[in-house]
Amino acid sequence: MFELEQNLELQMSITIVGIGRKGVKAVSKMTHCIENVEFLLVSNDFAEIESMGASSRARFLDSIALDCVVGSDVSGGERLREDSIAEAVRDVDLVFIVTGMENQTVREMVSCFAQVSRDAGAFTIAVTVEGSGRDGTLSRLQGVTDFQQFSFDMDSNLVLSNDCLVPLNESHGVFSETGLADYLVRHAVGQIVRCLMEQSIVCLDLADIKVVFGDGDRTYMGLGLANGPTKGKDALLKAVQGLSQQGLNVARAVGLFTIVEGSTNMTMDDFDEVSRALIEVIPEDLNIIFGCNFDDALGENMRVTVFATFTN
Repeated sequence: MFELEQNLELQMSITIVGIGRKGVKAVSKMTHCIENVEFLLVSNDFAEIESMGASSRARFLDSIALDCVVGSDVSGGERLREDSIAEAVRDVDLVFIVTGMENQTVREMVSCFAQVSRDAGAFTIAVTVEGSGRDGTLSRLQGVTDFQQFSFDMDSNLVLSNDCLVPLNESHGVFSETGLADYLVRHAVGQIVRCLMEQSIVCLDLADIKVVFGDGDRTYMGLGLANGPTKGKDALLKAVQGLSQQGLNVARAVGLFTIVEGSTNMTMDDFDEVSRALIEVIPEDLNIIFGCNFDDALGENMRVTVFATFTN
């Protein structure tokens, strides 16, 4: 088992990048809980970066390179900008760019980083949160058109919403809006990373991620938690409900990536219950990828995360 896990790690290189104040804040929190990846923080305020509390696992872009990212007129700046970012993503297979897209400078940084990452051969996913936009949340997209202006630089755009989570019961409200936004980003990225990097009953590789996330224009997440005798089915239906709360019909998706999560006591029957319930609510020809993660902190509960990709 240990040798297999080592081989899996050697086969995949993942970098999570936080760009701008809000992206840096979210990724700084990830550095303490997501393993087997590299972290890179990009901002024009390094004092602010240091105040975010990132662990020593995070790296920073050199300030000279950063000046070029945000539009320095230094002679040769374009070359330095591309070389600096390319060095940061050299031999990386998958790049997550977490960002608030909060202003024009950040958008330019995101666009530049995405283009260079893709040119370097990395599959690049932008991650942002569509929330209420109150100060402190990761982001509120400034309109679909504004976001799409830069979305062509990405292989995939993962748009998270505070409406995607359906908990055990209506009184289960443990997150502030700010905390919920950061949690959703950590959960989404962390679940995908674990499916790729950890040994489980379902083995996935980057090709599986590309099949679902790369087939459409935008990907959304639904997240459900349940317990009881039909907890697998109930968690799946709550995840589908989380998509519905965002105005999305899962039956119209072009692809689904469904992650089933439970304690090490979870059985294959529990896992199969989720797949059977999903088949009942989607078209037969819809492309589905399944993943499975274990977390004993869930106890007797099961959690199901559905990533659904749509075309505009």
